[in-house]
Amino acid sequence: MGRKSLEKQRSQDPVKRKQLASLLIPALNGDSLKELTMDDIALRLGKSKATIYKYFRSQEELLDLALTDKLDQIAGFVPILNDRSRKYEQRYQEGLNHLSVHLEDITSSFLADLKRDFSPLWQKIETFQNMAGMVLRNFYQEGLDKEIINEIHPGVLVLTDQVIFNALLEPTFLEENKLTAKEAFEHYFRMKFYGLLKPEQRS
Repeated sequence: MGRKSLEKQRSQDPVKRKQLASLLIPALNGDSLKELTMDDIALRLGKSKATIYKYFRSQEELLDLALTDKLDQIAGFVPILNDRSRKYEQRYQEGLNHLSVHLEDITSSFLADLKRDFSPLWQKIETFQNMAGMVLRNFYQEGLDKEIINEIHPGVLVLTDQVIFNALLEPTFLEENKLTAKEAFEHYFRMKFYGLLKPEQRS
C-alpha cells in the first residue's frame, strides 16, 4: 500500500526534475557517491527528503538525470564549433571556453565513483566521448579544407584526442597531478591548438 501510494504521489514534471538534478553535481563537493544517503542529498540541495522522493525513486535515478543534464550542458560546444558563419579560430576559442565553464564541477572523485560503482552511467560518458570525437573530426577536416591548420590527417588528430581524453578522465591521473578535469582539458587544448613553441620561437 505504501509503495503504491508513493508512486501515485511521485511527480514526473520534467522541469522540476531537471531543476533538482542540475543542483546535484555542484553540491557534491568531492563526497563519495556510494556513501551519500538521500538525507545527505536533500541537505546539500536544500530540500526535504520528501521533496526529493516526490520526483525521484532513488539516488541512482537522480544521479542519472544529473549526469545527463551535465553532458547536455557540455555538448553546447557542438553548435559553437559547427557555426560556419563565424571565424574558425573564434569558434575554437569559444568552444574551449564553453567546455571549461561546464567542466568546473567535475572532480576526480566524482569520475572515480562513476567508473567504479555506476558503470551504466560511465558508459554514458564513453558514448559522449565518441560523439565529441566525430564533431572534432569534422572540425579538423574543415580547418584542413580551408588551409587554416597544418596538414595532419584528421584521424590522427582525433586519435590523439581520444587517447588524451581517456587519460584525463582517469581519476588517478587527475589526483596524482592535482588537476581538475577543467584544468586538464584547458592545458591539452591550448597545447594542441597553439603548439608547444612560444610565438617568438616559431620560425
